[in-house]
Amino acid sequence: METEKAAPALLRGIRIVELCEGIPVAYCGRQFAAWGADLVRFEPAGGSWLRTAEPTIAGPDDSRLSLQWEYLTADKTLRVFEPASAAECRLIVEQADALITDWSVEDLTAAGLDVVALRAANPALVVLLFSDFGREGPYADFAATDLVIEALTGYLSVNGDADRAPLRAPANVISYACGASAFVGTLAALLDARRTGSGQTVEVAAMEAVAALVQYTRTQYFGAASQRRGNNGPPMLPCADGHLFFNYLLEGSRSYLSLALGIEESEIPTDPGQLEEFFGRYTRERSAGELFRAMGSMGATCGTVQSLPQVLADEQLEKREFFADLILPGTAAKFPGPPAQVRGVASRAPRRARRFDGWTEREQRDAPPLSRAAHEPPLKGLRVVDVTTAWLGPYAGMLLADLGADVIKVEGPARPDVWRAVWPEPPIARPGAHKWNVCHFFNSVNRGKRSLALDLNSQRGHELFLEVVRKADVLIENYSPRVMENFGLGHERLLQVNPRLVVVSFSGYGSSGPYRDFKAHGATIESVAGWVSLFGYEDHAPITMGEYPIDPVAGLHMAASAIVGLLGRNRDGTGVAIEGSMLAAAVSYIGDEVLLASIDPALPAPKGNRHRQMAPHGVFRCAGGDEW
Repeated sequence: METEKAAPALLRGIRIVELCEGIPVAYCGRQFAAWGADLVRFEPAGGSWLRTAEPTIAGPDDSRLSLQWEYLTADKTLRVFEPASAAECRLIVEQADALITDWSVEDLTAAGLDVVALRAANPALVVLLFSDFGREGPYADFAATDLVIEALTGYLSVNGDADRAPLRAPANVISYACGASAFVGTLAALLDARRTGSGQTVEVAAMEAVAALVQYTRTQYFGAASQRRGNNGPPMLPCADGHLFFNYLLEGSRSYLSLALGIEESEIPTDPGQLEEFFGRYTRERSAGELFRAMGSMGATCGTVQSLPQVLADEQLEKREFFADLILPGTAAKFPGPPAQVRGVASRAPRRARRFDGWTEREQRDAPPLSRAAHEPPLKGLRVVDVTTAWLGPYAGMLLADLGADVIKVEGPARPDVWRAVWPEPPIARPGAHKWNVCHFFNSVNRGKRSLALDLNSQRGHELFLEVVRKADVLIENYSPRVMENFGLGHERLLQVNPRLVVVSFSGYGSSGPYRDFKAHGATIESVAGWVSLFGYEDHAPITMGEYPIDPVAGLHMAASAIVGLLGRNRDGTGVAIEGSMLAAAVSYIGDEVLLASIDPALPAPKGNRHRQMAPHGVFRCAGGDEW
């Protein structure tokens, strides 16, 4: 990807202290560091267990080097935290903007970091408290792993074949998603603290963060839980060198396959049960990558199932210069780029964690008045224009609305959000309700918003839209890159109309590269990004995940990007255009596995419910029909 200058640090001048045992808070801290915050990680004199977390490679002097550690601590600084240095460490925290931790309040107090006392010394301090189940409730003292959290939230129940054990999410996707949730909440509190001078305590529980990714609305609308079915769509099509995901059960889609395979549509069976065998006879003779590129260029939504070595060599990621070298002792690894970045600007090359030598100097700011109203949400007073569709973008807009922003969802009167009409009318629908208002998918991610219908192809609709933009703080959109440009509403035009606007654009593959205009959804991205290759049963053909989780977990980064942009705007006085992609987000969620594949591509990652460091680790059948 062509770039113009070095990456601006939108979080420059923000100081973060990270004190944690687990992966989620470390991933949250990694996001702060990636956007340019000054972050110091406290760890005990003996070192964190993450220094030995798998996957590992041979290090110097017969040691093992944890790629999990290297991924999570890139661009951070390190400081020993022990009783002898408690007073010095407390002073570091008092000079910070946020403390992010998975320690309990009691353990913090015992270590000399009493939250009340810290905030007395620094009223604007934000404190993130992360835990598995929250500080209250019947599970408050329980311990958990990702697998336990997935099981208790119902997330696990929709993944895998109906007659086999449910399947866990690949790699550390669940822990990282929890960390991304914590990142969004902490950012919102920091933005509010800059406005009011008053810090907040942000609580994030892993169980609640993962539950927020599950489509409970469908169960409530239809009175029955979703069932595992192996693929969220038809079986994968076998190819000469792998598999292709494509929903050939949709009648309107089969023409893409017939064109790519050179067969007459009249030859295609009318019985859906015969389609897999029929198309498979032809796809077995073709390369999955060739079919993906041919059909993608035609406008089909499909994806080739890529291994991690194939992801590292992917032409889209290569063209966008997504991977950078992380220099390790005796070797170098390919480090995934960020889920989003400022348009036209290169992301910074990652650097291994180094010793903390004191906070970086920053501009002095006049302290704002302590003006917080009781129970006022952190994004109150901010206006967001939501030009999004389906799941990823609307989910991001919903999060901003949940945090208090005034979110105005703009749709075309003739072409509304595609999620308004993707399911039969539910039994609970009010008699006479319009079909566009009763879809459980749409209603699950558009709560708390105001609605506006504008025809952007008309002059009047265009003018009215720009009037809304002039009064907005943020605009989010997740259409393919050409859509907003064709309306004459690209980011350059929007920033011309409102120079203080933060424009956040997410698409399937990004605004440049050979896949720029390819259509995408969750299953295709999870296939291309390598998730599917890390998921499934070892003795089974590739299958997709049950509810395409890349949409909401990428939506977390879209919402975070909007708040990052606001923090940068409020510091520098000018708006900014940020772009991300589902593909970039997906690859970043399996970053430690990508590092390993770049060093030792022959070493496979565990599939199914196996774990590199825990055994027994699995889902086991219990008495009853589908009880585990």
